Amino acid sequence: MNKNITTIEGLAEMIQRTMASKEDIQRVEVRLDGVESRLGRIETLLIEEQRRKIENLEMRMKKLEDALAVSLEVQHSGPPCRHGGLSATSYIFFITP
Repeated sequence: MNKNITTIEGLAEMIQRTMASKEDIQRVEVRLDGVESRLGRIETLLIEEQRRKIENLEMRMKKLEDALAVSLEVQHSGPPCRHGGLSATSYIFFITP
C-alpha cells in the first residue's frame, strides 16, 4: 500500500482499488449460502446414520438380554480344590428359563 497519499483523489483511487464491490460481496454471499446448505445436508445425514447405529445397537442388546434372561443355578458336587475353593469340574449348571 502506498503510504504517500497526498490528495483526496489519491485516497479515493486507493479505496476504489482495494474495496470489494457490491457484486463481489453478493457472489461471496451466494457461495456461502451454498456451503451452508451442503453442510446442513451433511449434518442431517450424519445424525440419521447415528440414529440407525443406535437403534441397531439397542436391538442387538435386547437380543442379548433375551438370550441371557435365564436363571443360572450352580450346585457343587465333589470335594474342594487344594486351595480350598471348588474345582472347576465339580460344578453342575442348571439353566432354567
